[in-house]
Amino acid sequence: MKNDKHTPGRGFVRRRDALLIGALLAVAFAVWVYGQQLRGGEAGHAEVVYRGVVVRSVSLDSPGRFSIPELPEVEFETRNGAAAFVHSNCPDQVCVNTGWLRIPGDFAACLPNQVLLSIPAEDNGLDAITR
Repeated sequence: MKNDKHTPGRGFVRRRDALLIGALLAVAFAVWVYGQQLRGGEAGHAEVVYRGVVVRSVSLDSPGRFSIPELPEVEFETRNGAAAFVHSNCPDQVCVNTGWLRIPGDFAACLPNQVLLSIPAEDNGLDAITR
């Protein structure tokens, strides 16, 4: 007679394991929902900072392309609640390749042109929010 440790008809996952997995998924979902509430939902505007000074604030609700008078060769775009660098004359194009910013605290910088595009975070009393 063979000593087989596998019991026929028994599933791969035990009931206790399934309950533990379900509980962990529920906790992960609750943490995600709480993080969404802390972030404050959608951002309302983006700021363009040139040489340390905010030179333009734009609503993320109105789509369009724009530049600032100090740097007409650098173009930005707002669309669908997000903002991005879309054109720059800098050599490495890191700012353009950063993509769309939509979450408060997001930013992209063009260091050669000394310009920063950011979605300012609301002051909610927290030091930082991690993703």
